[in-house]
Amino acid sequence: MKRFLNTIAMCLAAMLLFCSVAGCASDRVPTTTKPRIATPEVTIGSDGVASWERVDNALYYIYVIDGGNENLTIDLSVQLSNDESITVKAVSGSEDYDDSDFSAYKTYTENTVQQPGKLSTPQVTIASNGVASWSSVDNAQYYFYIIDNGTETKTTERSVTLTNNQTIKVKACSDDEEYTDSDYSQIKTYIVGAPQPTKLGTPQVNISTNGVATWGSIANAQYYYYVINSGAETKITGRSVTLESNQSIKVKACSDDANYENSDYSQAKTYIKSSTIISPEVQKYYSGITATSGNELLGQIHDLITTTHTYYTSYDDCKNTKYIYLTDPGPNGGALEFYTQNSIMSFSGNPGTWNREHVWCKSLSNGMWTDVSGGTRNGGTDLHHIRPAEGVLNSTRGSYKFGVANGGKEAWSKDTSRNNVAVGGHISGSTFEPLDKVKGDVARIVFYVYTHYNTYANVYGTTNGSGGAFGTLKFNNIVSLAEPAAIKLMLEWNAADPVDQIEITRNNEVYKIQGNRNPFIDHPEYASAIWG
Repeated sequence: MKRFLNTIAMCLAAMLLFCSVAGCASDRVPTTTKPRIATPEVTIGSDGVASWERVDNALYYIYVIDGGNENLTIDLSVQLSNDESITVKAVSGSEDYDDSDFSAYKTYTENTVQQPGKLSTPQVTIASNGVASWSSVDNAQYYFYIIDNGTETKTTERSVTLTNNQTIKVKACSDDEEYTDSDYSQIKTYIVGAPQPTKLGTPQVNISTNGVATWGSIANAQYYYYVINSGAETKITGRSVTLESNQSIKVKACSDDANYENSDYSQAKTYIKSSTIISPEVQKYYSGITATSGNELLGQIHDLITTTHTYYTSYDDCKNTKYIYLTDPGPNGGALEFYTQNSIMSFSGNPGTWNREHVWCKSLSNGMWTDVSGGTRNGGTDLHHIRPAEGVLNSTRGSYKFGVANGGKEAWSKDTSRNNVAVGGHISGSTFEPLDKVKGDVARIVFYVYTHYNTYANVYGTTNGSGGAFGTLKFNNIVSLAEPAAIKLMLEWNAADPVDQIEITRNNEVYKIQGNRNPFIDHPEYASAIWG
């Protein structure tokens, strides 16, 4: 037995020696260390939304709630319930990078005591006839005013007549527990024959692609008030505020000088931030964009998408399955009908088949692509613009401008037997309103077409900058409203219907064919930064 045990011991020693030598040999093999992408920084809002900034070179993200299962997402936010904790890591789709570490756990603790919102302070003006009036305040149920330091008087009206040398101040009130009364307004005095105060100019607000809202200096303004998402008024002497995604802002100019009256609030503007994860290749495509807002950004985007647009498909190409089925695969095969998002199996334009839909109608292009046939190559054959639409539905839409139809007549797509298949929008008068699920798609196509073709005449065989089409396209060509209202509606549609995977896939596939991209799909925030 002793000899047997000695034999076993010798075998074990030999095995340990072999493993040690093998381990040392393996230690001598050189290793390659790949850079690790950054760990997401998670923040949790008061509404329980956990969010993080996009991480460079990340393809998607994995999050874990309360130590549970790993969940994959391409979004940059997750809704938490009370007392839930979350950790997030970024995942690289490239062999050149390692995934990030998981972030530290963050916990959402619901604030069960809701802080009431403070009502905005009324703006009081006094006319030459002594009528003191004030602006309507959102969520106010009534008002109190005081004349000559007397007693408070309650009213649901918004005006009162003063006599010479009387003073007045007003506050907005509510019995709703969600709101507290406003501050009293500045005291205003009625003096017969006194010159009326000059109303300050209304600030014009712009929002950059990184969410910074700015406005120009207003002559004689001493400070400004801004309101975010219908919240409380905030006083500021500067002229910029950083917004989070989907926050809206409005601004007014103010002065304590009796010679000047506060301005009206500006039109509310909303910051739309892209939630699309952009690959390193696509990030490189936009590397030359340095402007953050306005016409400078518009010009840089125009130059980018025109100079990289290296191949123009012909009008005949646009009925070829090589281009339409590839870029718009339907759920059951075939092409994806644009307005209903159903499959259409063949091309002809007859009932139940698809034809080539110009989202920016030929008849509304001021001749830029009125004559499209055969080998024509121009804005009317651009694959970022043209879409497959069911023949009858496309004819029903006709050349109607986009707009709000207020639940008008239903526009149906048909099958080959002319039976109704699906609603693709509504028509009222000469206005066509697409379904909510494609309104954002429409807006982003409109922004692309305007940016590409309105500034220069870029047609097949020409060079960038020929200048022949400046001013030809206008937003009120395509939307049944005046130009400012038309732009506002398109911005609303862009915000209300975010970019989806169908648009992302199509954008990527058209990029392979044409060489250019639709920037308003990759960066929907560009639209607000330019026109917001």
